[in-house]
Amino acid sequence: MFTIWIDRNLAERLGKADIGDLVATLDLGLSTESVRRVPHGVICRGIVLSNSLLGRIASSRGLIYMLDLFTMQGAFLTVTCGGRHYSLLPTGGAPTIMISGVQMHRRDDPWKDSLTKARAVVRPGDWVLDTCGGLHYTALGALQLGAGLVLTTEPDKCVRGLRQRNPWSRPHGRTGMVSFSFTAQELVGNLPKASIDSVIHDPPRFSLAGELYGIAFYDALRRIMKPGAKIFHYTGVPYEKRRGRGFVRGVGRRLMDAGFTVSWDEQTKGFMGRMPR
Repeated sequence: MFTIWIDRNLAERLGKADIGDLVATLDLGLSTESVRRVPHGVICRGIVLSNSLLGRIASSRGLIYMLDLFTMQGAFLTVTCGGRHYSLLPTGGAPTIMISGVQMHRRDDPWKDSLTKARAVVRPGDWVLDTCGGLHYTALGALQLGAGLVLTTEPDKCVRGLRQRNPWSRPHGRTGMVSFSFTAQELVGNLPKASIDSVIHDPPRFSLAGELYGIAFYDALRRIMKPGAKIFHYTGVPYEKRRGRGFVRGVGRRLMDAGFTVSWDEQTKGFMGRMPR
């Protein structure tokens, strides 16, 4: 109750609203509440968002503004680390993250996209490994589907920083998720043999994390998976225009070389794999 989030669309709507009461979301679509338009701004939760602030947010390049009502400190959710630019961007629902111009989710509905990937392999009671935690959407989706335990990791401190300030990344009463800051290789290397029922592997693009597409990593995943365990490996179809689907075929071949039975799923643009029983 001490934080609000405002994106450009909401700022524009509030700025153009008639004087009086209206309903708005102040947490990027998770809930709605009553606010009041007055001549000099909008009153919400006992404080006034000035017309000048609403105008500044409305003129931003699609960024999200976060305001701490306890300290009255606010900032756009964007940061530069190690020469890379990170921004949390609105979608009408769960935000997506942009890293140096590269989107980490489908822009139309990142939450639904992540839930679809989890649904591909997660069964009630499963012990799940989410190799690339990001904003926690996939891990939270696995919990929503009934996973007994979800292990997830995100080594990028800038992603973790934005995640902490994203209301959609919070468990909201769900339990069973353990989040680490290791690399995926470090986490997998420390897990017991045959301990995982399902794996969701949704790595960054190959140019950013080529090691997560290699046979050594696939072999490491196979070691920790139980007989009959499932894996979903998202690839998308990068390089298709220039090189056809050679990259995708290479991923499938390496998964098979690691001992998985695999099939391509055109709807999710990823590989479904299974450990032999």
